[in-house]
Amino acid sequence: MPGFAAGTKIKAASPENITPLKKAVTKIEYGAEANKISGTRSEISSRLPVLRCDKAGYFYILDRIAGRVICVNEEFTNIKAVEIAKNIKQEGEAAKKSGYDFCDMYAVSSSEIFVLDSLNSEYLHIKAAARKDGGADAGKTEPAYDIKVVSFADESVTNAEQAGPADKYDRIFANSIGDVMLYSSIDGDAVYFDEKGGEKKALDSIAGPDFFTLANSDIVALSQNETSGEAVIKYMDFYGNIMKRFEKDIVLKAAKSNITAAHVMGADANTNLFLTYFDGEAQKIALYSVTGDKICEFDFTAPQHGRYFETSAAAGANGTLYLGMPLEDNYYVVKIPYSSVIEYITKK
Repeated sequence: MPGFAAGTKIKAASPENITPLKKAVTKIEYGAEANKISGTRSEISSRLPVLRCDKAGYFYILDRIAGRVICVNEEFTNIKAVEIAKNIKQEGEAAKKSGYDFCDMYAVSSSEIFVLDSLNSEYLHIKAAARKDGGADAGKTEPAYDIKVVSFADESVTNAEQAGPADKYDRIFANSIGDVMLYSSIDGDAVYFDEKGGEKKALDSIAGPDFFTLANSDIVALSQNETSGEAVIKYMDFYGNIMKRFEKDIVLKAAKSNITAAHVMGADANTNLFLTYFDGEAQKIALYSVTGDKICEFDFTAPQHGRYFETSAAAGANGTLYLGMPLEDNYYVVKIPYSSVIEYITKK
């Protein structure tokens, strides 16, 4: 299916057509095994796997249906799977719940991962557990993981005047000192917890409709500009305070109509910023430098699924882009190396 029916130049979303750049494609079969994605294409399309990267170069897939995190290295050769739902069930927690909705993930490292369960108003702090046997084979087996469940159902902020329900949090982030932020893309509100799971503070309208937390814990937010048809990038610290980081403002301008389907995909270690947006003619992926200058952009054929950009597009610390695609036969991860972007620039 075309990502957007904007014109005849938009091709069908497939690994071959997704961008004009050279890329590698990893096929992941549908199935229940640890190295597969659970569910059928129709099931996965409504509960898209969440793709994330950490600053060490590891790439993660949150299999929402099975309730597990798949962690791979850059070469896609070393696969580790953290079975979340099964581990919680072993601790007796599952008996209290009718199900889960693991809707988002934030990876600090391959040893520390946060997963948000919006159905039960909980987030999970997953840490690699130290081996206790100290045996000679300690480095040859996959590490066990401790899972700490933090409930925020009683602590999340409600609107007392309207007696309204608590915010529906659907995004999770963490900073370098262990603070956790839950964000509601519906209300634009955020609530913070310390490393022990205690609520610290709540903020109303922390950012624009889309933002991304960098490896240094700062936030890059994308929101509608005061000028019609434009979107602007704001740089903030982890608690929503505006900072001056880019040398000049980054403003996205539409070729026709308004900027839509805009999302911050991530940034590399040098704070080169990857954005995607629909400018009225085609979906774009754009690369901006820390100076605020646009380095390049190219057309991007996006699969047409809800929350696709928030969940299925990620940028690694070395500038590698990862794009997930649930097709009829298999789930595909399109990997675009930074060298391909550079080659594209030099040929223009």
